[in-house]
Amino acid sequence: MRSARSARGAPPARGERPHVALTTPSQLEKGSHGRANLDAGDVILEVDVVLDVALALADECTMSAREPLVRLLSAAESERYSDFFAAGAQAHPDTLRIAPEDIECAPFSTAATDDSATFVAEAGDGSWLGVCTVERERGRLKRRHVAWLVRMYVTAHVAGRGVGRALLERAMARAAAMPGIAKVNLTVAAHNAAAIHLYESVGFRTFSREEDAFRDPESRTELSMSAVVREG
Repeated sequence: MRSARSARGAPPARGERPHVALTTPSQLEKGSHGRANLDAGDVILEVDVVLDVALALADECTMSAREPLVRLLSAAESERYSDFFAAGAQAHPDTLRIAPEDIECAPFSTAATDDSATFVAEAGDGSWLGVCTVERERGRLKRRHVAWLVRMYVTAHVAGRGVGRALLERAMARAAAMPGIAKVNLTVAAHNAAAIHLYESVGFRTFSREEDAFRDPESRTELSMSAVVREG
């Protein structure tokens, strides 16, 4: 049988099996390179796998299994953060209540403090895949035990690949390390089922529902959720 590849050494297309051909002993000499005698009648299975293809596939598997780098942002990265999040707000107006114009008027600071931290998930090439911020509620002495998870955003091309979970787990760990924080609250668009499922998987529970919470221009409903990080 003819190889599925037109030329030896050319990598197979995605989803294509490596070259596998059936032949008979009369068609090749015993000991020919790249063939193995299976001693099954007159049939010999010829398996021709190019080494660099195998290595490329192995590298691809490693890359897909690798978790993104999640790190704390510094104050010097505030402008890049604001631009990145504004692009997300532009792309997803139905799930992010903030508008790009809001960010332009009041850019965010990514300076880490005892009460606030912003994290980024990065790819190996340094590109940003997602961000989130956790901060203590401000302005009320009796609410200092509450932190908020805000501005959680993951780019669409890596959705469902663990980026959001990695960011969420890092933010929750930071909240738990903040003195006096007992719980973390957040808001999420009620139709964002994937995000709600993620939050519920780490212990968040819905405690309120607001109709017409924001408009894009369609009226959107938001859920408020909460998770306990420290008892007492």
